[in-house]
Amino acid sequence: MIETGKDYKGQNVPYLADCINHCRLLLIPVANPDGRARMDIDTLHGVRYEDFRHYCQGRWLDGTLCEYPQCKQVFPIKDACSFLGSYFNDDGINLVHDNFFGKMAAETQAIFDIAIAEAPDITLHLHGGGNVINEIDHSSYAPRYMKEQVQELKMLVKKVTEDAGLPTLVNEIREDDSYPPKTFNIMSALHHACGTVSVLYESNQGLDYTGVREPDPVWETLLSYEEIFKLHYFLFEQTIKYAFILKERRDSE
Repeated sequence: MIETGKDYKGQNVPYLADCINHCRLLLIPVANPDGRARMDIDTLHGVRYEDFRHYCQGRWLDGTLCEYPQCKQVFPIKDACSFLGSYFNDDGINLVHDNFFGKMAAETQAIFDIAIAEAPDITLHLHGGGNVINEIDHSSYAPRYMKEQVQELKMLVKKVTEDAGLPTLVNEIREDDSYPPKTFNIMSALHHACGTVSVLYESNQGLDYTGVREPDPVWETLLSYEEIFKLHYFLFEQTIKYAFILKERRDSE
């Protein structure tokens, strides 16, 4: 789209094509190459729930699945697993929950080196979340004004996705003084490292829950490839628009 002004269907998308002349877009296609290499399938769309957990979180030493969130309770997890899921690098470290105040994994350090060198206005962390309704989440332990900026972006994305008839979940701003405490993860750490508006995007993966459980119609839905693509398109479109909004605010100060 950016290079030609058209998508793969030949439809004109002049807005995104024009944006490349006014912004710098950095993409990290595979932040965890170890985990991706461990997954020998191209997509999780249509994959059974058990296989999804096997590939993503792995299996404990007794062969049972490492379910979520139990898979986050051992760090590093390598010696506790008979199979490491793609959540982790080969040392069993989940990069999202690395030791940001000590020695980080090489992959995590590389991400921080890029972020500190570039100081991006907005950072998107793209995650797969089973059959969730797509959701933007803000960083914990960040200033209130930062959470309010994320909330503004949420509402921009919500409007265009709902206008297109696609589901989007938007929660209110949460405070960080609840118990149990919220996670200080890579989204939070990157904001404090370089000042970026750090955003998590949890995306539907189109899993096959047949025979496992009935999807909750409120919190879960099965999306097609086309719907998943459109949701991400709207996310990037509105994020670029919002980056310009932030720039205009700074220029007027």
